[in-house]
Amino acid sequence: MSPRPAGPPPDDDDLSARLRSALRAEAEAVAPFSGRTRSIAAIHDWAAKRRRARRRALSGATGLVVACTLGISAAVLANRPPAPTSVGVTAPVEPQLGAPLHHPVAAPVPAPAMVPGGAVPAGFEPLSATFVTPDIGYVLGVVPCTGGGCPLLASTTDGGSTWVSLGDPDPAGTVALDLGSPLGVHLGLRFADQEHGWIYGYVGSSPVLWWTSDGGTTWSSLQPAAVSGGEIVALEAMDGRAEAVVVRAEPSGVQVASAEKTSPAWKEVSVPLSAGPRSDPTPELVLQGSAGWLVVEDPGFVSAARLTRYGTWERWSPSCTSPVQRVLLAAASSTDLFELCRPTSGGAGATVYRSRTGGTPGSWAYEAQTPPGLDPQALAANRADSFAVAGSHDGRAVIYLHTTGSWTGPTWSGSGRFTELGFEDPTQGIAIVRSAGSSEMLMTFDGGARWSAVDFQSTPPGH
Repeated sequence: MSPRPAGPPPDDDDLSARLRSALRAEAEAVAPFSGRTRSIAAIHDWAAKRRRARRRALSGATGLVVACTLGISAAVLANRPPAPTSVGVTAPVEPQLGAPLHHPVAAPVPAPAMVPGGAVPAGFEPLSATFVTPDIGYVLGVVPCTGGGCPLLASTTDGGSTWVSLGDPDPAGTVALDLGSPLGVHLGLRFADQEHGWIYGYVGSSPVLWWTSDGGTTWSSLQPAAVSGGEIVALEAMDGRAEAVVVRAEPSGVQVASAEKTSPAWKEVSVPLSAGPRSDPTPELVLQGSAGWLVVEDPGFVSAARLTRYGTWERWSPSCTSPVQRVLLAAASSTDLFELCRPTSGGAGATVYRSRTGGTPGSWAYEAQTPPGLDPQALAANRADSFAVAGSHDGRAVIYLHTTGSWTGPTWSGSGRFTELGFEDPTQGIAIVRSAGSSEMLMTFDGGARWSAVDFQSTPPGH
C-alpha cells in the first residue's frame, strides 16, 4: 500500500473541534454497566428487642404491607460447579442500628457521582455484596445525600481491585435512607443467576422489594401478596429460584414464600414450621444447589425444615437439640453442612458440628469448639474441611479460620459487628463490618487466612 499523501497541518481551531468531537463520541458510547451478578450468602440476625419494637410500631399502621428483610443467601457461579454457601449475620451494633453510618450532609450529592460508569463517590458505605464470578461483583451501599443517605450500586470486573458506580437502583428514585430512623434501615442484594435478582429490606417503616431481570441495569418495585402483612426475615436465591421466610405477628407463624427467577410473582409454600412460645423467631436459611436448610429459633425453641431435591420442604432435625441461644448454618456443598450451636447456659462457648450427607439423621459429628471468649456472629464454609467464624472477642471484631481440625487467628481484627461473611469460592470471600459511625467491606483471596479492607475509590484508568 502506498503511503497516504500528507496534507497541510491542521490549525488550532481544527484540532480543538476534532478533540471535542472525539470526546463526545466516547462519552456517548458509555452505557450503564450490565455485568452479571450472583449472590454471595448472608444471614441477617437482628436482636429480639429490635424486632419486637419494630413489630409494635408497624402493627399500628392500618393496611401497611411489610416486607422487612434480614436475608441469607448462598452463592451461585454460572457455568461452574456449585460454590460454597457463604453465611453471614446481621445484628445490632452499639449504638443501635438506627445510628447514622456517616454524618448527614446539608447538600445533595452532586449528580455526576450517581451517574452509571463514574467513580464511586466518597462516603460510600457498603451494606450488602454479591458476585457473579470471582471477578465480577456488585456491592449495594449508601452515599451521603439530602435526607441522610441514598442507595447506590457499585461494581467491579477485576475481583475488587477497581470499582465504578452503577447509579441509584431505586426504581422511582424517591427512597431517602434516613439512617437516623428509630426503626432502622436494612437492605440486601441477592441474585438467582446472572440476570435475575432482588434488592430487599426496609427503610424505617417502608418495605423495599425491587426485582431485576437484566443483570441490575433496571429495577421494578414489587408488592407480592404472598408476603403482605409480614416480615421477610430471610431470603436466599439459587438454582433458578428464591426462597424467603416470612414471619407474621397476627396470627403468629412462619411461612416460606417462593419465586421463580423469571417472574415477579411470589407464592406461599407449605412448610411444617411454627413460631416459638415468645413469637419472636430468628430464622437461619441456607441454599446450596437444589438443597436447602431452614432453622427457626426462639429462646428455648427450635423448629427446622429441609428443602428436598423435588423442590418441597420437609421436617428436619438439626444437631442443636437442646435449648440454644444461637444457631448458625453454612454449607460447602449440597452435602457438606456445618452447624454452630451456642447453648443458652453460656460459659462453654459454641460447638460446631458437621454432616457429610446434608444433615440426614445420625450423620452429625463433632467438629470443633469455638475459641474461648468468642461471641460468634457469622459462619461461612469454603471447603468441606474449612470454615470461618466471625464475631466479637474482648470488645474487638475478629475472624477465625478452622482448617483440618485446628484454629488459626484471629486472621483479622477491628471494630464493629459483622453483617455479612461469605466465600465466593475456596479462596475468595468477603465480610462486611458495621460500627456506629461507619461500614467497611473486607476481602480475602487465600481462603480466609488474610483479610484486607476494600478501597471503593479505586477506579479504572480513564475514569
